[in-house]
Amino acid sequence: MSDKEPRDILNEHDSGENLSDEAEGASAAEAGTADAEASETAEPDAEDSAPSAEERIAELEDKWRRALAEVYNTRRRAEEERRNAARYGIREFARDMLSVRDNLERALEAAEAQEGETPGEKSSGGDLLTGIRAIHRELGDVMERHGVKEMQPMGERFDPNFHEAVFEAQEEDGAAFDKVVAVVQSGYMIGERLLRPAQVGV
Repeated sequence: MSDKEPRDILNEHDSGENLSDEAEGASAAEAGTADAEASETAEPDAEDSAPSAEERIAELEDKWRRALAEVYNTRRRAEEERRNAARYGIREFARDMLSVRDNLERALEAAEAQEGETPGEKSSGGDLLTGIRAIHRELGDVMERHGVKEMQPMGERFDPNFHEAVFEAQEEDGAAFDKVVAVVQSGYMIGERLLRPAQVGV
């Protein structure tokens, strides 16, 4: 038998529980203090990372300037595309019309030969020849109004960007001749672009 009375045992048990409760309370208090200190140390970092009002204004102003420049560039490209469409939109049609003009020129040459006239000479008579010349002149005027112009390469230096050599001629001394000496088929420009190269002899 223990010398301790039951009352003493109960008192020891209660004091042990009280000590345990006090220890847990102290641990919780220490943890709360640590969390508070951590939050206090974290708050200044969050404030430092947030952009200031001046930085935010500068950022928004930069975005606005970029958007404004993009709108300007888009408008400029659209205007340029509109001008090119108006100027070169008839490119395929104009190229097809060149064959019509070629055939008309052949008919004009044949009519002049039949009348016994030199090609390009002013007509001495003949309704057919006069009519063909009038149509040929009107067709040329219409094409020029739409930006299609005939090139005149005779006597110019040969340029492969605008001329297509179909035969080569030589001077009497045998030296190669680098200038256009004959035009087999006329070349045409539409605006600043080549519509059809001139077939030439050099």
